[in-house]
Amino acid sequence: MLAGIGASWYTWIEQGRAKNVSPNILAAIADALCLNEGQRQYMMRLAGYATPSPRLSPENHRELSTSAVNGFLPNPAYVLDCYWDIDVANSTAVRLLGIEGQWTNYLDLLFNHPQAANRFPHWEQEAANAVAHFRAESAEMLGDARLDALITRLRDTSPVFAKLWDRYHVNDEPPIVQVLNHPELGELPLTRLSLDVTSRSGLKLVLLRPRSADAADRINRWVDGSDTR
Repeated sequence: MLAGIGASWYTWIEQGRAKNVSPNILAAIADALCLNEGQRQYMMRLAGYATPSPRLSPENHRELSTSAVNGFLPNPAYVLDCYWDIDVANSTAVRLLGIEGQWTNYLDLLFNHPQAANRFPHWEQEAANAVAHFRAESAEMLGDARLDALITRLRDTSPVFAKLWDRYHVNDEPPIVQVLNHPELGELPLTRLSLDVTSRSGLKLVLLRPRSADAADRINRWVDGSDTR
């Protein structure tokens, strides 16, 4: 009633059975459901009204990405692709996040790394935010075999991920503050800035800057090989 459409038609839309649903009808439903901007965009992507982003080969921009993350040293920086694989990371990010061996996907690192709960002091909130953000970003990739395989694997290996994924929470605003814990450096409060790489849609440059002079000093001395205590 609030959206100005019939109950049967709305039910068909919910079930994915309706054909030729216009953006105006979807917008009316979004208004009736009080969806935020991220949730509204997610719905439009599901309905095919958002232009899919081109997925180009990471090798085309590897040199540029490497230059960008290394230019941010001694602070951590890395680049994520559309599957949240860590495409490139500088040496500080590798050491702080434990990016090594099989831990080259951010969601894998967050949900399956044995030290994840220690590395992320606010792990439960971090995990919930990551899943909601990833769901929002991946909406335009429905039917993508690699995405389906990633989701299936994470569901099989992490009951927490499966539970969070089944909530269908959507959030297109990445966290601004991230806290990392390191056995040598202790807790590090960081400002997290995520930037779209416009020259290749699907890539995100993530920059982590210390939020205090003390944290910055500890990282600088650690990178230089000095005593961090």
